[in-house]
Amino acid sequence: MDPTSTAPSAQQVLHESYKTRGIFLVLGAGVSFGSRLPSWPDLLHRLFSTCYPSTGPELFRSLKNGGMPLPVIASLLEENAPSHDHAYAPREAFTDLVRNALYRDFVWFPGGVQRDCAQTFVDTIDSRNKTLRAVSAMCASRSPSSGMFSPNPRVKAVVTFNLDSLLQAHSRAKYCLNPKRKRILRTIERPSARSRSDKISVYHVHGFMRFDRKQGDPTKEAPDSMVLTEQDYFDAFNDPTRMFNYTFLHLLREHTALFVGLSMQDENLRRLLHYSKMERVLALQAEGVDRSEIRQRVLRHVTMLPKFPDPEVNRAYELTLNPLGVNVIWLDSFEEIPSHLERVYSSTDDNWFDVYGDDPRVTTS
Repeated sequence: MDPTSTAPSAQQVLHESYKTRGIFLVLGAGVSFGSRLPSWPDLLHRLFSTCYPSTGPELFRSLKNGGMPLPVIASLLEENAPSHDHAYAPREAFTDLVRNALYRDFVWFPGGVQRDCAQTFVDTIDSRNKTLRAVSAMCASRSPSSGMFSPNPRVKAVVTFNLDSLLQAHSRAKYCLNPKRKRILRTIERPSARSRSDKISVYHVHGFMRFDRKQGDPTKEAPDSMVLTEQDYFDAFNDPTRMFNYTFLHLLREHTALFVGLSMQDENLRRLLHYSKMERVLALQAEGVDRSEIRQRVLRHVTMLPKFPDPEVNRAYELTLNPLGVNVIWLDSFEEIPSHLERVYSSTDDNWFDVYGDDPRVTTS
């Protein structure tokens, strides 16, 4: 069976959910990669160059190729992170190193996006990072009469595993620069941050680090909640009452998740998908629903993944994700992501180009 044959059914699930119950977006490093932010391995590689100036890159490759998990490698980095300011606690020193490595090649770090350069920022993101541009557009809606932007009511939330604040910065600069316009997104970086009914909540499950002048303000970011090391993962995912665990499980139960920029290999993510799916399976069994119908009804989430050269590898990925309730849309390249999101957005007759921008090249498959 050709694995690409599952793509229409995945699209159908996604479109139907978008039009009826709504969806929520789950974002990974691939969303920020086009803006010269690193993947997780690349972030650790940058940190090794700081913590081990002479042997860093070689040591990192040896540990990674030797099979040491990335969270364990991150723990090693924290233990050996240099602190140039003795007033800092070790964790604070390490989070500063992570921020500097994360935004090292980002033009707007550390000054942020000021009003006089906001349009340049938007133009740069829109031209170089079409994935982020499309995700930001999915969250927006534009009134045909007033031309004002507001949150897309069909996108119920955003859950991001990224530390960065690029999505919020782009959304604000593109859709809310006029002081009379309300912001579309509301960052939920810690339990004390309240959601707003007139904004889409963006949950940062691995911490939140700003690149602008508000960095260091604990009411505006949460570097202390960073989940990077082995110990961080133990603490974050072993507590069922942790806000981001039960929030994510709640969203999985209520809506269809669309995963963008994730490899879907994170065992903690897969564990939560399993818990959510099994809860539904047991409930449907108790109702006497037929087994074949149960399999169909619990296969309700969608991820976008790049195709492998070997179709058997693609099929193997599907056979490990389907039991977690996840369909796969296979991509020939990441450039297809805006086209897929456009089709979802336009399935309700809303005008995609009102929010994405007038670039017909995005529809080319």
